[in-house]
Formats: sequence, C-alpha cells, structure tokens
Amino acid sequence: KKIILTPHAKERMQERDISLKDIEYALSNANISTPSKRKNRKRIMNEIPGKSLLKIICRETKTKFFIISVSWEGE
Repeated sequence: KKIILTPHAKERMQERDISLKDIEYALSNANISTPSKRKNRKRIMNEIPGKSLLKIICRETKTKFFIISVSWEGE
C-alpha cells in the first residue's frame, strides 16, 4: 500500500528520528493493531530491530496508509 504522511507525521518523524523505512517495516510486519480513540483510525505497533517499539496512528484504505502520527514507546 502507498504511504501518505501528514504534515504532523513528518514533523514527528523529524523530532523523533523515525525514518520512512521504520514506518514501512512496522506496517508490513505489524504484530499489534488496535482501533484508535478516534473514529476510522487505528494504532499499529511493532518492534523495530535495534531501536524500540514504534507506534503509528493511521487511517487505512484499500490502497493507502494515511500516517497521522508516529512515536517511540515511552514518548
């Protein structure tokens, strides 16, 4: 699926040293996916090798992931 980054997600990626590769890995190997507090969003979490647990808030369609925010565990 295509990954679309919101301006907020891009800002958080830069602040938290999260790469697009980290996001791609987490989405393709997600081991935890739960509904988010907000409607039509989900929380995806996955351990990134050599780093930490990456948390992604996104909206998913049949062809795209709209990344809303990203953070490491504990942030």
